[in-house]
Parts: sequence; C-alpha cells; structure tokens
Amino acid sequence: MLTPINMQALATRLAGLEEVKGRSLWADARRRFWRNKAAVAGLAMLAICIAFAAFGQAIAPFSYDFIDFNIMGHADELGRPSLTYWFGADDQGRDLFARTAMGVRISLLVGLIGTAISVVVGTLYGAVSGYLGGRIDGFMMRLCDIMLSIPFMFVLILMLVMFGKSLSVLYLSIGLLSWPAMARIVRGQTLTLKAREYIEAAQATGVPTTRIILRHILPNLLGIVVIYATLLVPDIIITESFISFLGLGVQEPQTSLGTLISDGAKAIYYDTLWQIGFPLGFFLLLMFGFYFVGDGLRDALDPKER
Repeated sequence: MLTPINMQALATRLAGLEEVKGRSLWADARRRFWRNKAAVAGLAMLAICIAFAAFGQAIAPFSYDFIDFNIMGHADELGRPSLTYWFGADDQGRDLFARTAMGVRISLLVGLIGTAISVVVGTLYGAVSGYLGGRIDGFMMRLCDIMLSIPFMFVLILMLVMFGKSLSVLYLSIGLLSWPAMARIVRGQTLTLKAREYIEAAQATGVPTTRIILRHILPNLLGIVVIYATLLVPDIIITESFISFLGLGVQEPQTSLGTLISDGAKAIYYDTLWQIGFPLGFFLLLMFGFYFVGDGLRDALDPKER
C-alpha cells in the first residue's frame, strides 16, 4: 500500500525521469556553454562590439566623414578626448568615436560575410568529396591541396588590385580563398558519417545522393561547422585588418579597424595615443570574444575534445 510519503517520492522520481527524457543533445550543449565563464565573457564582449557597431554612429555627435578644420593638423592639442569628441579626433579633424563605430561595423561585416561564403562553399565541397569517394574524392582533394599551397595573401592582394578596392570584392575574395581548410575538415567528418547505419539504410532504400547529403550528412556536420566558423571569423578580421593596414582594403571616407590602427600607428609619436588606443581596444575585444566563444562552443558541442 502506498503511503503519502511513498507517493510523493514516486512522483519526484517520475518528474526526474521526464526531465531527463526532455533534454536533448543541444539542451546539454547549451547548459555546458552557459557554465563556461570564459565563453559567457566572450559573448558579453561580442555583444558590446555589436551594439557599438549598430548604434555608435547614431549617437555620435558628428558623422564619420565630418571634418573640423580647426583641429586638422593639431590633434595633439585640440583633438583630445573631451565632452565634444568622446574618443578624440584624428589628424584630419574627424570624430574618432563615429569612425571607430564604422570600423567595428565594417570589420564585423567582412568577418561574418567572408566566413559565411567560406563555410557554404567549403561545407558543400567537402561533403560531396567525402561522400562520393574514389577518384572523384582524390581529384577534389588534390584541387584543394593546390589551393592551400598558393600564398593566400599574395592572391588576395592581386585580386584587390585587379578587380578594385571595394567592399564587395573584399568580401568575395576573402570568402572564396578561405574555404579549402573548411572543406578538408568536413570531408574527414563525412568519411566517418558515411559508414553509419542510417546512411547505409538510406542507400539501400534508393534515396538519391543529393538528398542523403542534404538531409543526413549536412545536419550531422552542424556542430563542427559552427565551431570552425566561430574560430574563422577572427582570422578573417585579422586578414582584413592587415590588408587595410597596408592601404589595400577599405578606402576613404569609409574605414575599418585595420585602417584606424594604421593611422593611429603613424601618429603615435605625436602624443595622440587615443588614435590607436580606442580602435585597438575594440579590435582586441572582437578577437578575444570570438576565440572565447569558439572554445566554449567546442567544449559544449564536443566535450570529449577537452
């Protein structure tokens, strides 16, 4: 006979079983991610950068291309951070707050769009290569090896010189040159998935190859793709910043963090540390934020790799 105490214990056990049954792999990954203090801190850093990029120019006292001729050439005396110029002004008399906001926005867009192009091309290429196998796989991987052997920075500079120094060319060039590493990772994971029972069952029932890749292979690659994409964004931002530092990236009056850091480095000897300090600070926030979030996602989605 069940007493009230036993009934209460049984109800508690059943509630616990329902709770365990209701938790999925993604729910477990989400719980592990939020317990990672570094990942949460990285997410907060990215939130600050995204909010600044989205609303910084709207609240700035001046537009990014406004020139104060009274400050031009006298930034060390008149362009210091103040209530008028929150981040100070540069040597050209332009508000550094508005320009830093634009720099963060463009650097983020280059990183996200370039990563999206790289992930789409590399994932599809690697999945097709790994699933088809044989000579097709060998040919596709040799082509990938050729792409990896070509100096990335040299080809990127060449494309910018040939097709123009515009944002669209920069997006496409970085994205279309960054996919081979992604393709090799996806191909290796696809070779493992291809031997699973559900893939063999789909093949035995006559499911078309395209449907198997899109419905069975790619969804199971989502975890590794998300992790790699998160870690690829800062690499692309660094590449864009280096190109802009050389003067081949974003052109005036637009700007990026690489351009702002380059301008600040040139003026660092004139007691204008704010010109490099604020852009460099947001650049470091972006880098640490993406790397911390990427590491947190890797630990959350694949805890065996820790």
